[in-house]
Amino acid sequence: MPIGVMSLGVSMMLILAFVVSSIALLVYYFVHVLNNKRLESSTRLMWALVILFFSNLGFIVYWYFQIWREDDDRISHNCHN
Repeated sequence: MPIGVMSLGVSMMLILAFVVSSIALLVYYFVHVLNNKRLESSTRLMWALVILFFSNLGFIVYWYFQIWREDDDRISHNCHN
């Protein structure tokens, strides 16, 4: 089999893996936004739109502000008690 055909197959597999992982992350973050009790309804809508329109960048920004910081808040709260 020619090398070009093999590299095309590898490229297609990588693209498919990227698409599947992006869809899985989209579902995960939407569920997290909907179940995040710390957010008001208008803020939930804003985060849902950010995740929808900015996909991978939105995942990173949401993770930083809502998930990672949430863990920091719990750690600092436990240290003060």
